[in-house]
Amino acid sequence: MREAVITQYRVETERRINEIRNTVSEVVPADGSTAYYVSNNGNSSNDGLSKKTPLATLTDVNRLKLKPGDVVYFECGSIWRGQLKSTVDGVTYTSYGDGDKPKIYSSPENGADEANWREVAEHIYECQISFHLDVGGIVFNEGEYWGIKKIPVDGGNGVMVDNATREKFYGYEDLKANFDFYHDVYNTGRLYLYYDGGNPGEVFDSIEFNVRTTTILTTADNVTFDNLCVKYCGGTGIGKDTHSTGLHITNCEIGWIGGSIMIAGEATRFGNGIQIWGSAYDFLVDNCYFYQVYDAAMSWQWCSKSKLCFSKADGVAFRNNVMDYCNYSIEYFFSEGNVEDCYMKNIDFSDNHMWFAGEGFCAQRPDISAAHIKSWTHVNNIALDGYFVIKDNIFAFSTVNLTETYSKTGTSPKYSDNVYIQYANGMLGFTGGDGNASVFNEGNVKKVLGDTTGNVFVVEKSKKVEM
Repeated sequence: MREAVITQYRVETERRINEIRNTVSEVVPADGSTAYYVSNNGNSSNDGLSKKTPLATLTDVNRLKLKPGDVVYFECGSIWRGQLKSTVDGVTYTSYGDGDKPKIYSSPENGADEANWREVAEHIYECQISFHLDVGGIVFNEGEYWGIKKIPVDGGNGVMVDNATREKFYGYEDLKANFDFYHDVYNTGRLYLYYDGGNPGEVFDSIEFNVRTTTILTTADNVTFDNLCVKYCGGTGIGKDTHSTGLHITNCEIGWIGGSIMIAGEATRFGNGIQIWGSAYDFLVDNCYFYQVYDAAMSWQWCSKSKLCFSKADGVAFRNNVMDYCNYSIEYFFSEGNVEDCYMKNIDFSDNHMWFAGEGFCAQRPDISAAHIKSWTHVNNIALDGYFVIKDNIFAFSTVNLTETYSKTGTSPKYSDNVYIQYANGMLGFTGGDGNASVFNEGNVKKVLGDTTGNVFVVEKSKKVEM
């Protein structure tokens, strides 16, 4: 009976995913604003001012002399590869036409071509595509399989080992399992893949590469990204690397994000679906679908080892989203600062469906730290007059904790009416200023999180829950 109820929750999640993927843009330019159109059937010499004269490339869009209030429409069913740069305040980027959401990929090309792969040792193939930036992941047939990245690090006593498994690893010659790959990004630049089923370019219909970049990079405020599909990125899907006001992301699909090396010469990997670095004012993510993200689906963060934090999060709403197979569904943290200069308030996490934290693509991480909400034990002050609610969500399965909402001030978000699903002997997590994780059970949901109106389901690991 319990498994049947959980399956029904998943049915509802699948229905929502289908709805998100099939939303249609309702954006209309305001009077006096300009609409621009972009299509794979366009031409860079066009003016882009009508559906009959669309522009063609992301470079065309990046060169536009946009003004606040303008709208850029990408044609449904089209694919662009590269980076979209948003530099003007008050612009909306959305879709037009019929079919799948317009896709923006960081992957430079589909590698499913026999000529793209050359066997250099038994079952080891060298990719003939040139990658100047670190490849954090390889995705085959749109997620049927994915690569396991091998990173050599000094294991002591002069022996190099893989960062995750700690097995001996010096280079591509030590690849031994299907879909393991090595990118020698700082020397030859070459990428190598182990596969014993023949030339991968001939076997698979699609091979995409998570290249280290930000697929959509904005430096502007009051910007909206609506009805877009962002995929195959080794860094951040949609990001702003400074304080942000009015970033709205709605009706988007964001998948296969992250896995690249964060700092050259080190082994730490990163990659969030959406990220703000600094203060977050009026930050909305609504009705989006995230999946297979190495780090967090959504994040705001700021951290410094040498400076006090003067960042704030005020007016953050993550609502009506689905997060599948992300290491963290939601992540946030601020480093040291006093409650007057560094705080969070008016925060709303509601009606999100969060499943399988720490599973899938992100399971190859060497650090075991999954949670659907991950705050880290930084200062994370919640303003004394702050509103921070976590309600009407589904927290379903995590390899570590379901939720962690640490605040140095000792105040806590208010949890209510959530659904909690976790394996028997699994962990619930913590809230407030404690930081000590609690075991998952109904009593701790009420006692630790204070959610006296939540629904709690404990699942034996031996039980198969149909998804």
